[in-house]
Amino acid sequence: MSESMTESKLLAQCRRAVDLALEAGADEAEVCAGFGGGSSVSFENNDIQIAMSDEEVTFGLRVIADSKQGFAATNDPETLAESARDALAIAKSSVVDEHLGLAEPVEVTPIQGLYDDAIAGLSVSEVTGLGVHLLDAVRSHDPRPSVDSGSVTGARSVRAIASSTGINLSESTSYLGGSLFGMAVDGDEVGSFVSEGRYSRSRADFEAALTEAGTTFSKKAIGALHPGKGVSFKGQVLFSPEAVASLLVSNLVTMVAAPSIRKGKSPLANKFAEKIASTSFQLYDDGTIPGAVGSSSFDREGMPHRRVEIIKDGIFSSSLFNHYEARAAKHAASSTGHASGGANAIPGVSTSQLEVAAGEYDLEALLRDTPRTVLVNRFSGSTNAVTGEFSGVVKSGYLIERGERRPITETLISGNLLDLYRNITAITADRVKVHGLYMMPYILADGISVTAG
Repeated sequence: MSESMTESKLLAQCRRAVDLALEAGADEAEVCAGFGGGSSVSFENNDIQIAMSDEEVTFGLRVIADSKQGFAATNDPETLAESARDALAIAKSSVVDEHLGLAEPVEVTPIQGLYDDAIAGLSVSEVTGLGVHLLDAVRSHDPRPSVDSGSVTGARSVRAIASSTGINLSESTSYLGGSLFGMAVDGDEVGSFVSEGRYSRSRADFEAALTEAGTTFSKKAIGALHPGKGVSFKGQVLFSPEAVASLLVSNLVTMVAAPSIRKGKSPLANKFAEKIASTSFQLYDDGTIPGAVGSSSFDREGMPHRRVEIIKDGIFSSSLFNHYEARAAKHAASSTGHASGGANAIPGVSTSQLEVAAGEYDLEALLRDTPRTVLVNRFSGSTNAVTGEFSGVVKSGYLIERGERRPITETLISGNLLDLYRNITAITADRVKVHGLYMMPYILADGISVTAG
């Protein structure tokens, strides 16, 4: 991977672009830049399909003039002056917005463990070797699992941000990731699709992590073979960490984020400081965890990340703000450090490293003691984040009765997320890292409709 782009070089280019924008007539200017370089290998049909290496740098120029905003992006630092003029031209044709403005500098503490020279120096052949290792880990367990797609990636990135308000920040990060998606095939029988992955900021022991991923993938795929008919009932459903992340948490984050509340698209708009979930449910976001894949020292606007308790003891405790949303909401604490996105767009609002706090229940005891439940490993369906209504298909699901577990097919679940949060009956002490960004437990909730096909 190239070492040609450094933090100091990228930040200097950002500062130059800010000066160009001010000279062109901007009242305020911000330039966010990102460099990404890495090597990756992709899988298809149980074999390596493509191995490649690439690099790219992007500059995003945001200007404010007469309370109007314009934005332009470029991949060529030689065209920064032209991009500044383009952004100003867009601003002149935009509408006045009294909430526009750039953040003032705030002290930022560097987060440790985000960069590893051993990852930054990986070649295409070395990443390919990691890919072979992952495929071998799948094959060594059982011949029946089949890898439909997947990849291994080693990447290095440099990002920088400079603004006319005095923000001047840069940071280098690196990460390794490996993912698998596929199913088991036993004769004419094809099981449900399953997925598995591992992600890390450190090169050390990554082969061991890939071995674990391959073995876990194989076991999940084999376990999904020979599914039978489910049972229709209304009652308790157990959500896996992946399903908790994709259904329960991602939709809740949308509901509590400032843009949804400001636009009147959240059912929680008037529920701040109210109890909206079981008291056992705690959700927080923390982008300051050393070495975590989702951590970074500052957000898209140069504001420091911090731990934010979104739901505490079931109570809606904090929304998520970038600088614009904080101004629009007249939020006294200003941005919560949740400005998201890269150099190719204006800041949005998103999370960094979400965690649902561990509960007190043992997973195996929960499976044994719950009279009847459906274990949802993946959910595929529709969700209305305005009303909370959801309906969809259980993927890689199991019917569990009196401790006995069997795979099921053609099973639907439906309900309302707002009721689901209140009807959480158990949260496990066991938690799993999902996609490198979510630390999630298993969650058991009552009052959900289960329909067997």
